[in-house]
Amino acid sequence: MLRQECGELAKVSEVSTALLTSKTYSITEAAHLARTSGSNIRHWLYGQDYPGHSMKPVFDPDRDTSARLSFVDLAEVIVVATYRRKGGKGIPIDRFRRARSFAKIRFGVDHLYATEEFSIEGGHIMHEFELEHPGPGKLALDLDGVWALPFQVQDVLQMFEFQTGGLASKWFPRGKEIPIVLDPRLGAGRPVIAGSNVRLEVLVARWKAKWTIEEIAEDFEIDTATVRLLSKKLREAVFRRR
Repeated sequence: MLRQECGELAKVSEVSTALLTSKTYSITEAAHLARTSGSNIRHWLYGQDYPGHSMKPVFDPDRDTSARLSFVDLAEVIVVATYRRKGGKGIPIDRFRRARSFAKIRFGVDHLYATEEFSIEGGHIMHEFELEHPGPGKLALDLDGVWALPFQVQDVLQMFEFQTGGLASKWFPRGKEIPIVLDPRLGAGRPVIAGSNVRLEVLVARWKAKWTIEEIAEDFEIDTATVRLLSKKLREAVFRRR
């Protein structure tokens, strides 16, 4: 049933590009969602220029200085943060900037790390980049002659839904089996319960106020099994953080 609900949400009409690129998230929010630091995100967005150290922005060099991110920006940050944390330790961040620019010039792919193209052909794109621009670390893996992204990066890309042949439009931060989604059309782009417009933070507030699962389900007109599953998963997440 939960799988069906998540699937139904994915079939909703596609999200407008304007909504996907609207500046919605603060750097603090993005850092929390992407499990990286705010300083990392600032450097990736705006670069650095200090005496003795200079770094170009990883993403769009001509972006405004609003210090806010769009859903597409957030998706790229999530993928790059995962890449560096799990599959690309020791790879200079500038390699990700250069690979992104390479994909735009060679393959016409903009916003590389937030595209369906990257989720399907990312291993090939990164291998082609490495052939032309050798450098430290491995951005692509050779799996018996097939070039693939690191497994952890593949896993995080599986958490996204994409427009047909285009940009990421939804993110299931705990995987598509768990009915929590970020959709720019729902809940101001914050985590909501899949198939509804109920923000997760509102649900958490009810739990903290000692509401029962049955009371929460009735109040928000959500299936009791869904509320019970969310309660279990969120308690597991709290326990892991301790």
